[in-house]
Amino acid sequence: MKEYIEQKLEPRMNIFKKAPEDLTKRLTDSKIGDNGELNFEKKGLHFNFKYRTFEDPDPYVQWKIAQGIEKPGYWKILENLTIKDSTQKLELEEYLKLYNVRFSEEADEHHFNPADRKIIEMGNILTPRSILELLHEIGHFVYRDSLKESNPQKFKELKKASLFFINDIDNNLRFSIDKKQLEQLCGLKLEEERNAWAFALKKLKPFIKKDGLFTKEDILNYIHNVALQTYSRSIGSKTNSFISALIDSVLSNLAYKKGMEMQKDKDKEF
Repeated sequence: MKEYIEQKLEPRMNIFKKAPEDLTKRLTDSKIGDNGELNFEKKGLHFNFKYRTFEDPDPYVQWKIAQGIEKPGYWKILENLTIKDSTQKLELEEYLKLYNVRFSEEADEHHFNPADRKIIEMGNILTPRSILELLHEIGHFVYRDSLKESNPQKFKELKKASLFFINDIDNNLRFSIDKKQLEQLCGLKLEEERNAWAFALKKLKPFIKKDGLFTKEDILNYIHNVALQTYSRSIGSKTNSFISALIDSVLSNLAYKKGMEMQKDKDKEF
């Protein structure tokens, strides 16, 4: 895995880049209603979102509703998303029957991809970036489901790697793992991440056009200079020496928080 990491890890950038502006613009002025669907056209593409209101029975969610932190119907369940032009069509219904996609325009932009539960949570879903991220998150589950069938042992190791990244294991435990084990965990997670992005690109490919909503330049810029940079920094911090890792982790977190603040300010404009 060491060779794989060296070949596939993104070059370290000294600053946190924000998403290309065109990917963050809202696709339509139309609002998401309580139930039903939303249809609109933009730059030669027709979009159809089908959704329903979701009431989460989880006690913590019910507590937040009781406290006024969330409103009833805060989350919507995405049942289908269709994108088409005059010759091509992308439909996500088959995936959305398998994977639970919740979204809320009132939520912060975030994505939840835990190891065992097939749930994705998102904020504003009506931007090109959100659609790209949605396909990416679905790509995680498609990759894991395939791996679970073809290579159960590797699947188990990937789940371990995911927990390693999600929980950001404390430094003492992190450095008690030998270097080879550490490289194995990081390599498995990086491999999954790149496969998930490959899935997203494959699905969007028919609609990637020079003057379209999804341009090759913007998408590759976002994937390599924004999304994968987070993993590059995290893997770098986990595989470097203790002091280097600590410094890198602090810088990475500061850069990420600054980038998210910049992105939230930009999202408010739309």
